[in-house]
Amino acid sequence: MNYNLAQRFLDNVKKHPDKLAFVIPKGIESLDSYTELKITYKDFYHEVSKYRNGLIESGYKKGDRVIILAPISEKTYAFMLALFSLGMVAVFLDPGIGIKKILNAISDSGAKAIISIDKLLKYHLLIPQLWFKKKYSVDKKRVGIRAFDELHSNEVSEFTPESLNELDHALITFTSGSTGRSKGSDRNMKNVKEQIKSIEENWNCSSDTVDFPSFPMFGFMNVLCGITTVVPAVDFANIAKFNAEVVIHQMEKWNITRMCGSFAFNKKIVDYLKENNKQVKSLKNLAFGGCPVTKDFCENLSIVYPNSKCEIIYGSTEVAPISTVEVNELLNSKGQGFLVGRPYTGVQLGIVKLPTHISEFDEREHTPYEVKNGDVGEVIIKGNHVVQTYVDNPKATRENKILSVNGQRWHRTGDCGRIDERGRLWLVGRTKDTITNAGKEVHPYPIEEVLDGIQDINRSAIIQNNKGITIFIEGNLVNTLRDKVSSIIKDSGLQEFKIKVISKIPVDDRHNSKINRVKLREMHV
Repeated sequence: MNYNLAQRFLDNVKKHPDKLAFVIPKGIESLDSYTELKITYKDFYHEVSKYRNGLIESGYKKGDRVIILAPISEKTYAFMLALFSLGMVAVFLDPGIGIKKILNAISDSGAKAIISIDKLLKYHLLIPQLWFKKKYSVDKKRVGIRAFDELHSNEVSEFTPESLNELDHALITFTSGSTGRSKGSDRNMKNVKEQIKSIEENWNCSSDTVDFPSFPMFGFMNVLCGITTVVPAVDFANIAKFNAEVVIHQMEKWNITRMCGSFAFNKKIVDYLKENNKQVKSLKNLAFGGCPVTKDFCENLSIVYPNSKCEIIYGSTEVAPISTVEVNELLNSKGQGFLVGRPYTGVQLGIVKLPTHISEFDEREHTPYEVKNGDVGEVIIKGNHVVQTYVDNPKATRENKILSVNGQRWHRTGDCGRIDERGRLWLVGRTKDTITNAGKEVHPYPIEEVLDGIQDINRSAIIQNNKGITIFIEGNLVNTLRDKVSSIIKDSGLQEFKIKVISKIPVDDRHNSKINRVKLREMHV
């Protein structure tokens, strides 16, 4: 059996060659400059074939790794599929993780080549991580920098994907590194196949689906599922900054039926629609994640998307999806923390208190470490679509994975949570952000949720270090409000703390919505 997922794409080309594969936006700054490039499955096949032949002509072979750090376009998607077809490994770097983590990821990738932009590559002589890699620029050729078009042959030919087994490398994606250095998740063919299977079983992937994903990897997954992707008119390196008028125009023109993305991306669209008394009636499925969301935002979804099922998806780079909850259920639920719902079929979830050093379970699995139902512990996950290792990083694998007797690994999410009486998962914080006070553990999410609900407070964050506990407030904190905040904090069990008002609480570079506590500590504590 050939596990090469490029075969799924070839099957889709034969099934519907004239169906639209991609609608690529151009001139995204305004409606006056906006244009589109429409690509059918047959057209896309030709582009994949040309890149495949270009890679062969340039001497690349099965197993070679190539970094893709370039704007999302029809070219980068076709190039990725060409890599897959040859059994090469695409190392996908999200520009949203920030330059420091990008350079670390380049160093850790083991790649032979990088596809990127002149803004980075022009400094290649000053960046040791780039010295021994072939460098291709998508926008400007220089001395020592090849043009990306050199990998694009003029020849189109029929091809058969390289034969692969289920454990062959497919894709390497790097974590956001929200608690430190980004890690390369080593996705093999079986892992990606199972992830696509989970998506197809749990989300609308019908033949008439028109997807609008702000998570770039979904565009690649979509051609394997045979559906149409309209790429949002955004800069994926700064997902929260875009012209909402242009994005709404795309949604209305193409009758978007499915959409996913971060809270920051979705909130801007929802705010624009509500302010302009507009609705998108074609949307049937909306999923978002990346951080806790506000109830005010959720209440507006049914107004602007009257025909859509709206759900929150919990997942991570190493395993997605994990669980889901519909927005209506979230609005009608009360509890401490952030409700992320019930695990998907095929996901085994445990809430545990683990010893400091543990790398494998015995035949009892996680049972000896499970907490009582309703108690808080670390969330661990096992399933066929869970990434098993980090690329070339056995230390990170030992620290974040636990081996079962059957050879499969549990993933330590680093999240703290609890299971309620209805079998639903609530997240209360990250393990590294747990606050220790008078011998008891206090978790930040429930407290921050209450503070964020106060008028004039935009966002809050609780940080502890060796100097004590600090409550950061982004907003206007008058004296009466300061007293209210102090009272809430004391009611949570914390008695000694200081309150600090700052202009902006930093958020993660990828989703532009999750609190960047590492940066917050560096800046203020």
